[in-house]
Amino acid sequence: RKARSLWTCFRGSAIPAAAVFAITILLPAFGIDLGYIDCLKLHLHVATILVLLLASPVLFVFGADFHKQARKAMKRRAPNMDVLVSLATIISFSYATLVLLARACKVLSHPVPMGTSFFLHGDASMHHEDPMGLGLGCHALHFFGMAPILMSVVLCGKFIEVKANIQTMSNLVTLAEKKSAAAQVKHDNGEVETVAAELVHLGDTIKFAAGDILPVDGVQISSEPVLLSEAILTGESRPREKLEGHRLLAGTTVVRGSGEMLVQAIGSKTALGEIVALISTSQTAKTHTQQLANTVAGYFVTAVMLVSVIVFAIWLELTRRHLVTMPEDLDPASAV
Repeated sequence: RKARSLWTCFRGSAIPAAAVFAITILLPAFGIDLGYIDCLKLHLHVATILVLLLASPVLFVFGADFHKQARKAMKRRAPNMDVLVSLATIISFSYATLVLLARACKVLSHPVPMGTSFFLHGDASMHHEDPMGLGLGCHALHFFGMAPILMSVVLCGKFIEVKANIQTMSNLVTLAEKKSAAAQVKHDNGEVETVAAELVHLGDTIKFAAGDILPVDGVQISSEPVLLSEAILTGESRPREKLEGHRLLAGTTVVRGSGEMLVQAIGSKTALGEIVALISTSQTAKTHTQQLANTVAGYFVTAVMLVSVIVFAIWLELTRRHLVTMPEDLDPASAV
């Protein structure tokens, strides 16, 4: 169910994110400008409006689960990577929205000369009216574009992770079910008895025929060759011929022929049992590793948030004192 939900969210976010990537990265790289439209007093940059419309559903619909999980993590005081993703996308989107609202309020209260870039660059006059140094005249397109792309990439990663876990558990169940539940035990007097696989002992003689699944590991003691499919263990689709003295493995299927084998390993000591045990152990070990990663992530996320606040405060103070300047593509004074 979780995999289906993640796939639906990723599929829904992929196309808008790809469109945003094209609008914000590819089109400017080829010198293509989508132009402007006029609405009331506003001279609207088409690219920014498109990115705003594309980013909103990705962030608040398809990425809603990230924000939900982030809130839960913060309530538990155990911040994780969901918190970082949620904060990064929401802050970026909110700042871009603040840029547009601040610029729109200014434009609606003052006439805008035709040909002045509105959402793309802002203008130098607004930069001077921004005593807090928040850069409210800067390029909003940069900040709108980051949120949907990041959200879509993270959704893709989450889906791949969940899908891999489901596939692993499915393979584990398949392997466990491949072991035969019964065995044909041949006694010393020549009689053959059908017993549960759990009742087979080391040194017993097992008879098998075409279509049987071997319940234990052993060595073939009959002289007639048989064909066995070992695909469940090796992935090899072509059956292999087994002769007297060859090792036979539990879980393999007899394709052709019949014979007898001497039991050498049973239960969890068989090759199939060891594979199942290794997969189960790896899943358990992964759980412990995830717990450690979550613990480390808690400190890491907290540190990143603190550093971000400090950097923001320093940047705010430096730009307020005009000790640093914005990058050229974000500086409204560089608008043409």
